[in-house]
Amino acid sequence: MIKHYILIARRHLVKNRLLSFINISGLSLGITACLLMVSYVTHEMTFDKFITHADRVFLMCVRAKVGVDSLDIPYMNYSSGPVITQADPRVESFQRTFTPYSAVTIADPLRVEMKFREKNVLFADSSFFRFFPFKLRSGNVSTALSEPLTMVISRKAAYKYFGDADPIGKTLQYDNKYLFQITGVAEEPPSNSSIRFDFVASMESLRTMKATHSMNAPSRQIGYGEFATWLLLRNGQDKQAVQTVIQQVYEQDREPSSPVDRYYLTGLKDYHFNNKFHDTSNSQYLMVFSLVAILVLLLALVNYMSLATADSSIRSKEIGVRKIAGASAPAIRVQFYVESALYSLIAFSTALLIVLIFGGKIFSMMGLTIDFEFLLSPFLLSLFVLLFIFTTLIAGFYPSLVLSKLNPQAILGGSGVFRNNSALVREFFTVFQFSLAVALIIFCLTVNSQVHFFRHMSTGVARQNVIMIPMDDSSVNHFGAFSREISAIPGVKHTAIARYPLYGGIDRFPASAINSEPIQLSVILVDQHFIPLLELQWKQRPADPFYYRQAKRILLNEAAAKRFKFQQDAIGQNLQVFGDTYLKVSGVLNDFVFTNLKSAIEPLGLIVKGDSSFSWAKGGDACLFIKAEKGTNLPKLLSAVKTTYAKYNNTTPFSFEFLDDVFDSQYKAEQRLEKVLNICTILIIFIASMGLFGLMYFNVNRKLKEISVRKVLGANRVTIVVLMCRKLFAIIGLSILIGSPIAWYIADSWLQDFPYHVQVGWEIFMVTILGTLLISFITILMQVMRAVNASPVKNLKN
Repeated sequence: MIKHYILIARRHLVKNRLLSFINISGLSLGITACLLMVSYVTHEMTFDKFITHADRVFLMCVRAKVGVDSLDIPYMNYSSGPVITQADPRVESFQRTFTPYSAVTIADPLRVEMKFREKNVLFADSSFFRFFPFKLRSGNVSTALSEPLTMVISRKAAYKYFGDADPIGKTLQYDNKYLFQITGVAEEPPSNSSIRFDFVASMESLRTMKATHSMNAPSRQIGYGEFATWLLLRNGQDKQAVQTVIQQVYEQDREPSSPVDRYYLTGLKDYHFNNKFHDTSNSQYLMVFSLVAILVLLLALVNYMSLATADSSIRSKEIGVRKIAGASAPAIRVQFYVESALYSLIAFSTALLIVLIFGGKIFSMMGLTIDFEFLLSPFLLSLFVLLFIFTTLIAGFYPSLVLSKLNPQAILGGSGVFRNNSALVREFFTVFQFSLAVALIIFCLTVNSQVHFFRHMSTGVARQNVIMIPMDDSSVNHFGAFSREISAIPGVKHTAIARYPLYGGIDRFPASAINSEPIQLSVILVDQHFIPLLELQWKQRPADPFYYRQAKRILLNEAAAKRFKFQQDAIGQNLQVFGDTYLKVSGVLNDFVFTNLKSAIEPLGLIVKGDSSFSWAKGGDACLFIKAEKGTNLPKLLSAVKTTYAKYNNTTPFSFEFLDDVFDSQYKAEQRLEKVLNICTILIIFIASMGLFGLMYFNVNRKLKEISVRKVLGANRVTIVVLMCRKLFAIIGLSILIGSPIAWYIADSWLQDFPYHVQVGWEIFMVTILGTLLISFITILMQVMRAVNASPVKNLKN
């Protein structure tokens, strides 16, 4: 019997090619979008779940109190892990990792050309590959990191530096100074892992390297420092009790006069979503992506059911004959479920093929990294199977329910009850489709407008044509000569230096004034050219133009001046920093955005030093800023800069960033949302238009004789077009009235999360309404004109 139903479904599919194409393509597009969103959301929701004991792993954190401010810090000192492990038997073990503050140079000492700046570098305790179960392709898990100056590299890094040769026993040079022996090759961490690495060096290596003085200072106290410290509890339910012990250990050695810091644990399973330190997941948008996926799939299913009800007026006689011949209602339902399963199978197979072939490129376009292995994981494939079953059941539900209940006498007798009910259902589906399309278009345009606002809002910083070049101690030591030679390159307008790239790092110090509580003051160390290069504006200009030559001076922004309660003139006021150091305020700058537009501008201090004062950077890093003249050939300029850079630093690979690109990169989540909504909006418009096209196709075919009679009686084309379009345009108008206020509420609520945002303007509604009407009119007109231009004689003979 099932074989018979499949044969009928295949015949119907082939006979009604246009309807079949609309149904299958609409379902395929909806399912493709849904599969992509399900893959992304599942990828985010399963972060770190591959670690079997993830529910027992916790990161030590502290909320440091500074006056009325607090700062969450996820890094502890070197002794915190061992101290807590000994103090509380509920802690089974600990693991410390240290991440260099900036990219480091890794090189093959035997091949000069194999030298790269690497970011995914970790130093870890010897138990790293037992604590976190990353797989080693070669090497001993227990001993790979037990000795100083040893390193485990990822398979990708092994191929990058050594090709197909076995890297075990070979050496890599770290930071142009230290030779590390390779003792193991590890598989890359899964893309849904919070712990990322390409190079894992032994923690003991740090004792011989000058950047780790805190390791060599013996301490039995806990406190914040440089090391991410993970604790493995014997029972994950003991989190609160262990937090209490950590706080007690801290309180035992705390000075009575010092502020009370609060220590807490962040679970590895929650780390990706509850990460206060650098938002990698933007979990607030996962719900949006999930909702969009459901809506796109639902729209495709509604489109399918809408066309099925239109087709039902033709197939109703078929069902009537079958029921008179003895077919039962359950048999009719099975027939239509088999048919919907066939359509769903074709659409689902097409969608799955698209995801597997083009998924990587689509995710890359969205700024996401998802392993191909994850797309083939049993858990995700089982979700796909459930989605297929859901699609089949929903797609076949309405046609099978309605058609199986039809009265054969009423159908074959020509009763119009069924036809009227079918029309009402189709109208409801059309209203739903276009209401959803209108709402999503308005929200999408709002997101586009907000992202454009982020990129082009005046932030108080002239970001255009500014190049940032990271510098290590090799080039910083020759900065004077290097900077002068760079300034002489045609097209270079200004150069400046700072401790960090802008939007790439700041220091925070506790600071207070006479009449204010201590606050966390963000501080940037710069030279005297930094302010004119970025065209920062003065609120209170320094009285002495050579203020930067004086010791213990600082500039403030307006936000800092207000927090320190400097009423009119902040110049000459004193700030107490670190409790015993006093800095005098030399001037006040207008507020400018030095982090991002997702939060209000914070208090900021600029410590400005002359070129000759940058001895602080020796042994450390800095960033060179280059301002190019407007209209300069930037590739040619960068080539000249690279050549000059090589003269002063032949040990570190040349790299650069454009300031405006770095600023834009802070809004990856919003840009991702923008891209997803743009794609889904196009899909929804396309699916809705195809559904409208299919409905008009049925309506026109059903009214061909009526149109022909009207033409014979003298009706002109405009009258016929208006007659055919009038009801559908009323339905679309109702959709606009329903979708617009819903979209306004959602968009306005989303915008309230940003301190700086656009308004949902009337122009967005006008563009949406006019665009919807235009697309609908073109879709309807294509079918109506086919009927109007047809020969009435031929239609009346048929």
